[in-house]
Amino acid sequence: MSREYAEGPGSIIKTQVANVAPEGTKVFILKLGNLEADASFFFEGGNVQLKSDKGIPKVHERRNVQMYTVLIDHPISGLILYEVGPGKPGWEEKWGSEVLDAYCRVNKDDETQALDVAIRNAGYDIKDVRHIIVGHLHIDHAGGLEYFKGRQDVIVWVHEIELKHAVWGIATKSEIGSYLKYYIDLDLQWNTFNEEKVDLFSGLTTHLMPGHTPGLIILQVNLPHTGTMIFTSDHTIFREHYENGGRKQGFLMRDHYQWYNSTQKLRRLQRDTNAQVVFGHDPSIVEELLATEPFFMESAMSRQQDSQTLQGFLAQKGPAMDAWFKRALEDESVAVKKPRALTTVEGRSGVRRISIRNHQILADSPPEWVGFNLGPSAPEILLGALGACLTHMYLVVAGIKKLPINKLEIETSGEVDLRKGAEGHEDEIPGIDNIHYVVYIDSELTDGQLDHLRTDVEKVCPLYNLVKNPATITSSYVRTTRVAFVRGYASTAEPVATAATEVRNTQKAADSRKTYLIDMYTHMWRENSIVLLAHHNNLLSTENENIRKQLKKIDEKNKTNKVEFRKLKGSLFKYFLRASSHSDPASKAAGRMIRRNKVRHPLENLLKGPTAAILIKDLDPKTVKDVSKVLATQKERLFVMGGKVGDEYMTLEDIETFKNLQSLPELRAELVGLLTMASGAGIVRTLESTTNSLALTLESRKNELDKAENPEQKD
Repeated sequence: MSREYAEGPGSIIKTQVANVAPEGTKVFILKLGNLEADASFFFEGGNVQLKSDKGIPKVHERRNVQMYTVLIDHPISGLILYEVGPGKPGWEEKWGSEVLDAYCRVNKDDETQALDVAIRNAGYDIKDVRHIIVGHLHIDHAGGLEYFKGRQDVIVWVHEIELKHAVWGIATKSEIGSYLKYYIDLDLQWNTFNEEKVDLFSGLTTHLMPGHTPGLIILQVNLPHTGTMIFTSDHTIFREHYENGGRKQGFLMRDHYQWYNSTQKLRRLQRDTNAQVVFGHDPSIVEELLATEPFFMESAMSRQQDSQTLQGFLAQKGPAMDAWFKRALEDESVAVKKPRALTTVEGRSGVRRISIRNHQILADSPPEWVGFNLGPSAPEILLGALGACLTHMYLVVAGIKKLPINKLEIETSGEVDLRKGAEGHEDEIPGIDNIHYVVYIDSELTDGQLDHLRTDVEKVCPLYNLVKNPATITSSYVRTTRVAFVRGYASTAEPVATAATEVRNTQKAADSRKTYLIDMYTHMWRENSIVLLAHHNNLLSTENENIRKQLKKIDEKNKTNKVEFRKLKGSLFKYFLRASSHSDPASKAAGRMIRRNKVRHPLENLLKGPTAAILIKDLDPKTVKDVSKVLATQKERLFVMGGKVGDEYMTLEDIETFKNLQSLPELRAELVGLLTMASGAGIVRTLESTTNSLALTLESRKNELDKAENPEQKD
């Protein structure tokens, strides 16, 4: 169902939730037919006649069962289904006469209730489905999986307990009639998880609710304007299972104790989110929802882009950008930015995952380029980025110059010839040719003014100028056994969770500040050979910037990008250190590892005050020597306490025994020996070729010792 709710009486009440769906998300309910069955299957004591009822006529109750799927058009993750109904036309034969005798089909001549037809009638194609979330694997909820046999581009998400129980039920024939093997195909792209709560996608959260089956999951959908909707699958089949205290389920329930506890959990969830609860088979709730609008939808930004909204935005954008430009002209650190993107490849599908800050883009090829069509191709992403950059600069220039724009869209296009560079076309350079963009604009500006605006935009648009006047590109190889995950890096010793193949179940919300910082610390720790931890005296912003500039000069002089200075959040960094041995330190699994094993880290005792990190990417003697000199000038502000060299750790205690040695040469020799044991030959070579650099983790202390032994010695 996808309708844009007006906020007010009768609408779903908004609330604050952490995992919110992006703008433009649409949610449909698509009806997939009806069944009819005895009420005793659904309600405890259904159709039972008590002794006290003797002589009182009792009407035998049967219930109409609405089957449906929830179709979610997700701007980031594509087309998603929750539950898929009974299967392809003819599914009754697969169910068999005994099952149909208990659950007989009604409205069987309605062809629009086949899954593929229902999706098509909603304006989509079943071929575009990318993810299926299965509430539980009973025949009326998961039979439609047979539509997706052979589809390697469709991921089926189900709780691990449910899949195990279903396969066991089929194999032992103990659940015949509930689970059937015609749709539980082991060649499907199954993805399981075992957590009670999982944020599968932006705005979509599953909750384990055992009772009806051991591994049933409900789906919580958080729409930022409309509010929260909870689809309960068969945890609550009809509204009577939930409202007015809730009637117990009948023969279909596997565990009443678990079902009761799950119901209490559902009530708390609804209370906390003010959610609309959509029951698993209740025809009345489905009809009520569909009677209003055909679907629920979030107010997409493009639909809000009327003249008043865009003009209001420009009125704010102009002064803000004008002030920013003035600051940028005065301060290089404001003006110069170094954007970065990490691209990883999924082993199963070859899909490229682009991670930029805490955002992700999936890149794939269309079928005609031998891809799975799971995302835009790289040339399409480039054209889209060009359009986004041009659009932004139109808004910036128009805002600063106070030019009126009511509506704005930019369409970019190009031509890719895959023969270029191949055999027989070696002299032709591959690329995107004939790039063209069209500006669709509603404005009171004259044609001449629009031409001037376009000229001004093209002068300042970074991507336009990159494409028109290509920049110099350099490259390098790094041999590594590490693999990337989301925003950080993880050891290959453990499997890495990624959103495309596994669930990344983080301690805090995946898009939260704390998760971002843990990921940043992970990347920092694993990508730098030397990490020095230093106490600082609550650096002022000017002092902080001064240190950064001095370290930046090292890179400028050596034409490298190897040295960074970063202030740390002590308590969060201590948590990271304890979790750093896990493949994903931000995950719940890492937290469980810390608690279970009572993990402590050798360096965590250093984090007892304001702390910063000096990062040196390589064991490079020249860089180490230069960093030592910078730290020597900052000893009033920074005191290095220890750190990481390679895969080993050092603290002040490691050299306390050398304080009383008689000569610096002897001290150097002892330190070289110590570091030989701690960090291997690589660091020894660093020290031997940089005799003024002693213990890399204790450069400030080394300089003090140098001056104490040889007051007149100079660098």
